[in-house]
Amino acid sequence: MDVITLGVCKIDFTLEGGNAVTINRTLEEQDTIFTAPYETNKIKFDQLAGAQAGNHFISEEPTLTCSVELDLDTLPDLTGAYKSGTTGLGMAAHGQAIKFGAINVHPVSAGASTAHDIIGKRVYCVVTNQVEYKNEGKTRADLVFYFSANPEETDADYGMPYTIGTYS
Repeated sequence: MDVITLGVCKIDFTLEGGNAVTINRTLEEQDTIFTAPYETNKIKFDQLAGAQAGNHFISEEPTLTCSVELDLDTLPDLTGAYKSGTTGLGMAAHGQAIKFGAINVHPVSAGASTAHDIIGKRVYCVVTNQVEYKNEGKTRADLVFYFSANPEETDADYGMPYTIGTYS
């Protein structure tokens, strides 16, 4: 699996120590895309007696890209780069450590079934600066979620950057 186009999704994301953010619907006119490339190291037939062998590995971190209706109040809850002031919002990008969180991506077309949900337990979000002001009076923000391996050794999905459905 390299690329999955998910359609409209509901996304639940919670930064460690932060507030939960629920995005009920990603924007329909922009694809929600999950990318999880992997490669195979092969040991050639002539290098090893018997069957061909090798291993699979993730060549780059899995990502989820989507577009959402911009809500300035939720930006600080998606990434540590944005800070709420008494009034307004600021971006404190210099020297800010990446904040990780947990994500559950539910394709709306799956209905009540969670069998196709994409779940990541160590994910960070980048809000691109491609904020678009649309004619309908709505603003759009593009989000990229980067998946890292689950560091919790006691979890069944230890070392996995994501699962499809609940893994046990």
